[in-house]
Amino acid sequence: MAWIEPTAGLAATAEAIRQIALGSPPPDTRIDPADPPLAHLTDRELQVLALYVTARGHTPAHLGQVLSLRTETIRSHLERGRARYRAAGVLTNNRAALRRALVADGWALEQQVWIDAGRP
Repeated sequence: MAWIEPTAGLAATAEAIRQIALGSPPPDTRIDPADPPLAHLTDRELQVLALYVTARGHTPAHLGQVLSLRTETIRSHLERGRARYRAAGVLTNNRAALRRALVADGWALEQQVWIDAGRP
């Protein structure tokens, strides 16, 4: 994958496309891949964990209502997500630790980002 600035111009864009077609993107267009997440979560686990760690402090019962799932199903997703982090050597025994793990993996934003954006 490569990024070409919109202001690069026609000649530079054509050269970048030629380089990419040859299998060698120009150095100024390379994007370093992000580190892979520590825990490989399912889409539903990620959805539940991300909602659970918000500043609003949603309960499993409330998340069950919002997602149209039983409370026990929500708790199961929470436990499986935490177990996946434990297996990766990350402690997530409370909401704050779970949030830090999700932030480190790029699945959640730091609380200060929300505050700076004027969000609760």
